[in-house]
Amino acid sequence: MRKQLAIAAVLSALLLTACSGENSSESSENSQSEISSGSDTHEIEAPESSAEAESSAPETAEPIVPPLDPEDLEGIADLDSLYGPDGEKVDKSVLTAITHGFDDEGNPDKTKWFNASTDRFAYYSDPQGFIYNSYDNADLLDKENRMFNVDIPVVTEYKRCAVGDKIGGLTVSYTSSMFGTNIADINFIKEDETMVAGRDLGIPEIFFLGSDIGFDGSVDLSGYIFICPEDEGYDARGDIFFTPDAESCVLPVVNFSFDTEKGIYTRNYMMSHDGEFFFMSDYPSIYAGNIFSSELDFADYPIGEPIKVKLTAADITMRSNINWITQTQFVIADIEKMS
Repeated sequence: MRKQLAIAAVLSALLLTACSGENSSESSENSQSEISSGSDTHEIEAPESSAEAESSAPETAEPIVPPLDPEDLEGIADLDSLYGPDGEKVDKSVLTAITHGFDDEGNPDKTKWFNASTDRFAYYSDPQGFIYNSYDNADLLDKENRMFNVDIPVVTEYKRCAVGDKIGGLTVSYTSSMFGTNIADINFIKEDETMVAGRDLGIPEIFFLGSDIGFDGSVDLSGYIFICPEDEGYDARGDIFFTPDAESCVLPVVNFSFDTEKGIYTRNYMMSHDGEFFFMSDYPSIYAGNIFSSELDFADYPIGEPIKVKLTAADITMRSNINWITQTQFVIADIEKMS
């Protein structure tokens, strides 16, 4: 099994979070735009998608983390013009952490760059309700070109959630959203191959970077698991990856990318774990633990091939940064094979 990361990464020292091991396998994506930072270029592909589902959002208690001291926000331009991917204004008073650059003498210099975050809310999109895989949709698979012959519109609509909100039967237990300046500093390669700085394309100096969400509760899902047969890349022998089937596209989607025409949008993934079992979805490869550390018995589950299962997912977490990492993972609380 040849290992590649689920997304092409432009690693930036400006990012607030760090990847502690993204669990994914071979991937490619469908329409493409290129982003270059310095001499590095990275490709982002995305078929288009749309979603119109509802989620309930009860009132939540006042957050217990105090906002930043107003002095921490002084000297940072455009904080009064900060918007989330839902198009709603983000008041600077909700920011709960901030980092910034330094001048040549080591003194704080917020004019160079900054990153800020809040634990008051996070953003997500509704699932599109589709997934294609090479077992259930073999007639649509173009294996040579690593794609399914389907057209999917792009998702650019997002919702905000806070701790205590209900989404798909799950309760939001943790939220975080990140904002910063690095998108304006990235150079974008246009169709005519000229390179233009983000700010010269009208991209705001202060920009949404991504969100993390954690959930309480559990949900029953059906689909395919794949157990890694050996250590390779970020994957360890026994790692479990889950691909939902069409009936189980019920989890919210925390998955952000950026394109100069689309703005913030939800990327779709075309992936394969073993070079034979392919799937396409707006979910990345979902990490579901390791058979050797699980409390469940996986003795009858073959390693290195897809297995159709029903399972109960708990301790669900999602993380996405528009430049770097997209990761969904959960713990399997119960599992059974499907015939």
